Amino acid sequence: MLEKASGTNYDTVWADPPVTQGLSGTWNYKATSGTTDPGTGNLAPDVVGAPTIDRFSRWTVPGTDAQNVFLTIAVGDVLVLQQKTDATKWAKQQVSAPVVDHGTWFEVPITTIAGGTGGALANNADVLVDFNRTGTAAALAYRHVQASAATTWSITHNLSFRPNVTAVDSTGQAIWPGAVNYPSATTVQLTFSAAVGGEAYLS
Repeated sequence: MLEKASGTNYDTVWADPPVTQGLSGTWNYKATSGTTDPGTGNLAPDVVGAPTIDRFSRWTVPGTDAQNVFLTIAVGDVLVLQQKTDATKWAKQQVSAPVVDHGTWFEVPITTIAGGTGGALANNADVLVDFNRTGTAAALAYRHVQASAATTWSITHNLSFRPNVTAVDSTGQAIWPGAVNYPSATTVQLTFSAAVGGEAYLS
């Protein structure tokens, strides 16, 4: 975008889109590749050295429940991760797809756009993470993973409307709840005749 560089007419420069400061928290970084729960208080990539997904525990190192921070992340938001003991070890990432809620942890798809001169974050180091909101388009879809079988799925989402819901079981087959209720503007409850696990897609 263009912004004024001085009071002189037509004196403009190219600048980054506006980003507003969001929230921050501390997680312990684990240099372990994978796609599973990183453990309470931890943060880990899907691929060490070339991450496309950050795996965040729902809880920070001090024990703060950060669920609503993740539920309100939108595509385009910016994350800045910095090792607390070494300011040269940091990464700037942009959220590239909707966040996936796994209950005890969150999957945040990212693209790395910058990094520090000190190299990668160190294993077992505490890392400060700033979540910066871009103020761009609102989320239009949400994916919920029901890892454990249950007759009732309670889903908290980040959409600004009461969504339509489709669901599949753990094998990918379509399933239909007997009832779909909306207890609040940001929650949906699905009720099944038998306990089942799988995924729900809200749009």
